[in-house]
Amino acid sequence: MFINMKKLSVTIAGICAVIAFSSCGDMNLDCVSEAQDIIIDASVAEQSVETKTSIDEFGSEKVTYTWLAGDAISVFFGDTDGSIFVTDVTASKAKFKGTIGAVTGGGDDLTDETSLWGVYPYDRNTTCDGSSVTLTLPYEQGAAPDTFADDLFPSIARSTNFTMAFYPVCGSIRFKVSNPDIVKVTLSGNNNEDLAGKATVSMPLGGVPAMSSISEGQKELVMTAPGGGCFETDRYYYFVLYPQTLTKGLTLTYYKEDEKASYLLNSSVKVGRNRFLSATNKDSDLTFTGIQGG
Repeated sequence: MFINMKKLSVTIAGICAVIAFSSCGDMNLDCVSEAQDIIIDASVAEQSVETKTSIDEFGSEKVTYTWLAGDAISVFFGDTDGSIFVTDVTASKAKFKGTIGAVTGGGDDLTDETSLWGVYPYDRNTTCDGSSVTLTLPYEQGAAPDTFADDLFPSIARSTNFTMAFYPVCGSIRFKVSNPDIVKVTLSGNNNEDLAGKATVSMPLGGVPAMSSISEGQKELVMTAPGGGCFETDRYYYFVLYPQTLTKGLTLTYYKEDEKASYLLNSSVKVGRNRFLSATNKDSDLTFTGIQGG
């Protein structure tokens, strides 16, 4: 099975994560001097990543992604304002169409500071200063069974032409519940770590994303069951967080309508970029207590 950037699927095979964006074409930046339609060929940067979990020991799996028709990316030329590019196909290899104004340089004149940047998902508040991008990962994260919620798993690309390879910025902790009446789940680090918020991410040409700083950090991730109902007991749901080591472990809190219970893991947890950890049925042996005030 496979997933798109909005739909994630997991197959029993090998614990790895793949982002399938695609590539073709190699237009040069120096051919554009005024606003006009441009095609970006978005390609996969990391086909297969070995992943080990420090929360659960579970069977081998493969996680794959692809684009959905309607997916959008932000495209920057150096430190210019971002432009929206959209694909109209559902495929692992996608072309994104949009407009960039006043793209100059190229060839021998093109420098690191004037390279082309791409950021998924599109967000009008995402910025680029020519050497890094600043994006926001929300702490309130949508829930979708066996996938990320729409527009939740950020990736970036950097290129000197219109062929762009996207690299994931974040990691993920997925969970599965055993109680059929869980309506909300929260995740926090036991050492007050920033899991989400606004972050500056750098990436050299030919390199991979690296977190430079986090501002307006969020200490807790919150996920409410889809449609105001309850989480399905036989499905995984995916939290997305910035890569880091949770030095004192983590806490998952499970909420019913008027009760809650917390699972504490007191050992260090490393959340790697483009890595997936699992917390399966950690609510099964917990004692739920009433929530003060209802």
